[in-house]
Amino acid sequence: MFETRHICRSLYPRSDQIAFSISPLRASATRALVIVACSSAEYGPVAIQDMPVRESHSLSPLHPYGVSKVAQDLLAAQYFTNYGTQSIRVRIFNTTGPGKIGDVCSDLTKRAVQIEMGARRPSMMVGNLTSRRAIVDVRDFVRAFWLSAERCKAGEVYNIGTDQTYSVHEIIETIRAQLSTSFQVEQDPTLVRSCDEPIIAGDISKFRSCCEWTPEIKLSTTLRDMLEWWRVRLADPVFPMLDSNVRRSTSA
Repeated sequence: MFETRHICRSLYPRSDQIAFSISPLRASATRALVIVACSSAEYGPVAIQDMPVRESHSLSPLHPYGVSKVAQDLLAAQYFTNYGTQSIRVRIFNTTGPGKIGDVCSDLTKRAVQIEMGARRPSMMVGNLTSRRAIVDVRDFVRAFWLSAERCKAGEVYNIGTDQTYSVHEIIETIRAQLSTSFQVEQDPTLVRSCDEPIIAGDISKFRSCCEWTPEIKLSTTLRDMLEWWRVRLADPVFPMLDSNVRRSTSA
């Protein structure tokens, strides 16, 4: 029963969002442009020889979230083809930054600061250390979104990410270099996903040639800013309550 509720919560809100956003445009005379935030999760597992993955690759998502984004993606494409509704689909690869909660960089920087504060034993619990992700700072993505509205072609789909991939091990070592406290790394089997793409990286040449965009913020800078963000938040006695409220709202 829980799994059914989880699947429904992943699928219906996203497909409804795009339908309710685009349908009124079809009924009106406006030619407003919609930027549709799609996801690299749509691709699912991709063979090494097909990396970095291109926009033309088949979509075979591994989990309900990816399925929901495929529905969102194809609905936008269908509205453009059938009704001329102006939209640009951008398939977003891993993005993170200060204030992000619930991704690998956020979880690791939070644990590191808790260790630094003495609120957690000096051991970094992790899942898969070898999976690789193309990670971009959210501040670079904001710039990419703006450029996509100005320069990309309606009806088209574009990957937005970076050429550089990082393993979880590399992320941890970058954090370690910026921390004043030492810690051990331990693998927790409960944190290892049963289905997890070994590498996620996109070919962004189509978007780059259109927008002349490239990420500017280094991962070390992103992680430094995330560590500082967590230091401020975890020092605030109100934050644990706010954090639990955020987690309840995202799981509802």
